[in-house]
Amino acid sequence: MQYRRRAAYEVMGHCVCMAKGAAETLKLNMAIILLPVCRNTITWLRNKTKLGIAVPFDDNLNFHKVNFTNRSSFVSDKIRKLI
Repeated sequence: MQYRRRAAYEVMGHCVCMAKGAAETLKLNMAIILLPVCRNTITWLRNKTKLGIAVPFDDNLNFHKVNFTNRSSFVSDKIRKLI
């Protein structure tokens, strides 16, 4: 809604909204990718939250499998809602 009043919306139409949505998704993906690199965050998540029970933080291969499964199901759910 806020982009309809801008000049860029008149030139590119709905592409502006799609580009903004893609940029926000990319920022979220980069944050998720950088999360395993932060050792303090992983230690906190493993020890202080119940997430340490469900997510295998110490096993890299299984961690990436769980992460991929969650993200792919989220994306497919969003695509189904768009169609």
